[in-house]
Amino acid sequence: MTEPPAETAYLFRHALVREAAYELQPPGERAALHALALAILEELCGGAPGFAESRWTDQFDPHPTDSYALELAEHAELAGDSAAGKAALYLYRAAELESRGFRHLSALHLFTKLADHPAAGNYLRAVALLDGGMLRYRLGDLPAALEEFAKAEKLIDPVKDIAGYMILKSNRTIVESHTNNGPQVAEAHAEAAKFWGERGDLKKQLLSQINFAIWHCEKGDHDIARETLQEVVARAREAGYRRAEDAAVGTLAMLDSMDGRVKDAQAGLKRAIEIARESRNLPVELNWSCSLANLYRQTGRLDLAETLYRDVIARAAANGLDVRREFAEAYLASVLVQAGRLEEARRLWEPAWAATVARKDAYTTGVTRSGMNHALKLAGLPPLSEDGRLPV
Repeated sequence: MTEPPAETAYLFRHALVREAAYELQPPGERAALHALALAILEELCGGAPGFAESRWTDQFDPHPTDSYALELAEHAELAGDSAAGKAALYLYRAAELESRGFRHLSALHLFTKLADHPAAGNYLRAVALLDGGMLRYRLGDLPAALEEFAKAEKLIDPVKDIAGYMILKSNRTIVESHTNNGPQVAEAHAEAAKFWGERGDLKKQLLSQINFAIWHCEKGDHDIARETLQEVVARAREAGYRRAEDAAVGTLAMLDSMDGRVKDAQAGLKRAIEIARESRNLPVELNWSCSLANLYRQTGRLDLAETLYRDVIARAAANGLDVRREFAEAYLASVLVQAGRLEEARRLWEPAWAATVARKDAYTTGVTRSGMNHALKLAGLPPLSEDGRLPV
């Protein structure tokens, strides 16, 4: 057996000695050490970040402690009751930083911890539940998202905290629209857009307008949708709000695709992918990449579609984005059906379809079934069975 390098052996033994020394400290002394570490790190960063209940604004000022937010949260937690408030504060900042970096899984983990933290207070707990619920939605778990919103509702007074209640209502509307996409959805988003516009919160106003436009896209009111999206693109660019610009540009491209404007749709989707990539928003980048692959598939460019779907599958799998991976696998299966590769398609389709059904997302399930049935029709094959199996 080969001896480890001297440096590796030293580091290993040093870690063991340090851990053993730590475990020998009485609990009170351990807490004091963590409190000291917390104080030293804060002093090096110019002090702790301030916190005031912002009441649902998007302002999140950077602070030198942000690079150590998780470490500071751990020290504060282990320092005991005297630092419990700071533990919740740093946990909140760490969760926000992960969310703003579009790292959905780690952000969800931190928001879940924050929602259960005894020192969080009702406002931070409600923030954690609403943001965590939307992350669960983006990761494809709609029932869990609605459960988070139900918990948040108990913490938000609809009279005293109308802004918080409006966010709750909007989030719930987005999730519930996957099973009941009636006119109440458009009304709720129009109400939210007006509400945030009157309060001068441009970001929330634009996102509400995009959701309003999406509903009209799906219902065939393309003139209303196009006018709304064009307005959002212009205002988002002027304000430098890239996330809203990306969402509006991509949605406008989808509308162009519905209207048969293939070149405009392709250019718009490529632009949306570019913006998402510049923002390092991988989940949205993969979403628009799937949409572009769908456009290739619909216009008969099957090789391009297959290449792009496979790229999405690989990148989604590498980053734990199962819902993106499964959606791409289902649509890659439809490409393979059109290309006459039925058995290869079946191996992809069956697990992807089972996972989609298990998510209890009626909208996505319907869209996925429709896409595969269209591919089967083009291939001269019978449609899916009632339970979603490909023909023999």
